[in-house]
Amino acid sequence: MTNLLVIEDETNIRLLITSNLSARGFIVSEAETGEHGLTLLREVGPAALILDIFLPDMTGWDVLERMNQDTNLKEIPVIVLTASVSAELDQSSKYPNVVEHLTKPTGIGPLMDAVRKALNGRNASTERF
Repeated sequence: MTNLLVIEDETNIRLLITSNLSARGFIVSEAETGEHGLTLLREVGPAALILDIFLPDMTGWDVLERMNQDTNLKEIPVIVLTASVSAELDQSSKYPNVVEHLTKPTGIGPLMDAVRKALNGRNASTERF
């Protein structure tokens, strides 16, 4: 089974994402803060990360910066999830592990396409969905 991590502080969005991913056979860990998410990244070693940019304790960019300083985390593909479509997304070009951007709210179709893209880059099986 494929492990995924969702770092999202909005409970309803996090539950919607995790329930849809779980229903498709993924093992999903979840965090409400960047710090907790970084801990889970090290503990779980997910195949991909879905990362909100606006978190209560740090930004998603801070999480990406810390991931890219850690040789064990910098190869994990990241799907950026944000309510903003502004120039902030330009920052993602600094992070080669960002594979996709999704704007909240997003539908399950675009989410699954992004997960598929992230996992295919890791040669993971995506036949569940």
